[in-house]
Amino acid sequence: MDKRLNMLAKRRHLLLTQAAIQRELLMDELAPWQARLAMAEKGLSAVRYVKSHPTLLIGGLALFGLLRPGASLLGRGRAAKWLHTGLATVKIARKLYSMLPKKPLPPQVVK
Repeated sequence: MDKRLNMLAKRRHLLLTQAAIQRELLMDELAPWQARLAMAEKGLSAVRYVKSHPTLLIGGLALFGLLRPGASLLGRGRAAKWLHTGLATVKIARKLYSMLPKKPLPPQVVK
């Protein structure tokens, strides 16, 4: 029994040594890829952040649309038209909301 345990211990030691050597060789082979993979990981984390905060993306695109060349807030640019339409819509919605009854009407009894 001791002979078998001794043989298993030697085999285990040999396998652990081989695994350590293989890990070292693999690290040497993958070293040039480390910087590229780190950059890819940063890109993926940025995508995950934007995916979890979509308002930032929408706000950034809206800001880009307003500040791009040719878009004028005061002139006849596309942003001015959208702003005018949005303000008109808000005014109409407020007026309609103010016309709604403040309290629910009591049920009417028909005689």
